[in-house]
Amino acid sequence: MKKTALWSALAVILVLTAGSVLYFKHKSNVVSYTVPKQIRYSFTVQNTTNRLIKNAGLFVYAPVKQTGTQLCKAIEASLPYELEIDSLGNQILRFSFDTLPPYATRIINIKTDLMLSNQQNRLPDQNKNQDEFLNPEKYVESDQPEVVKKAQALKKKEAVDTAEGIHNFVAGHIQNSGYIRNERGALYALTRKAGDCTEHMDLFTALCRATGIPCRRMGGYICGRNKILAPGDFHNWAEFYHQGRWLLADPQTRVFMQKTDDYVAFRIISDTCQNSMQGYNRFRVQGEGVTVKMNS
Repeated sequence: MKKTALWSALAVILVLTAGSVLYFKHKSNVVSYTVPKQIRYSFTVQNTTNRLIKNAGLFVYAPVKQTGTQLCKAIEASLPYELEIDSLGNQILRFSFDTLPPYATRIINIKTDLMLSNQQNRLPDQNKNQDEFLNPEKYVESDQPEVVKKAQALKKKEAVDTAEGIHNFVAGHIQNSGYIRNERGALYALTRKAGDCTEHMDLFTALCRATGIPCRRMGGYICGRNKILAPGDFHNWAEFYHQGRWLLADPQTRVFMQKTDDYVAFRIISDTCQNSMQGYNRFRVQGEGVTVKMNS
């Protein structure tokens, strides 16, 4: 009887332990977005000529459909649009104008409703392409000897410690130069020790990739609350991949795996991802003589 009771007690303990493990494993995989945020922005499209322009168009980014810290719930615009979602979840709005009269102006207002998260959610469907973010690409010269040498010097036993060390190095290595119109890239930032948020992003990304950590470049805005965006608000940062999650790193502002619900991603940047923006960072205009500006 005593042996039977003992085995019964052990069986109960094993069942409870297994149940607890499954419960906490399930809880760790729950995707949760708890911070609502509304983002507004607008553009002015103008025919600068004295002739009628046909089949003009404007392509603009909207917030990324879903990341580990962001879910775009709704998009509204003052003019009709077509929505394109590429393989990384980037969302592009296409506004078409059959005709634009001479010197005509069109104003487009866009409102997006988001849910953000103060933790990094695990999204299995978006983790299948992390290996593509190990390769060198334009402005991310992770295969250059200078970059490889510095990366190996910063490499530690644990990947997350390596990423943090790279973040701290980039934050202290690059002198903020103010806005630079043309992107210079990681090698420039490493050797010249200067750049803006883009060079911080590029160098962090290149050093991570050179140590074998998948890392992707991000473009968007830092929004602590509901916000009307202005052109000068645009910002670049990075996300590195660790244990099934994309984790935030912003060496220019010295933010590492924190304040995730302040960052609104408008673009996951990749040379291999094809969409109608054709490499443009924020918007693209179609039609000779048509200009566009993002309003303040």
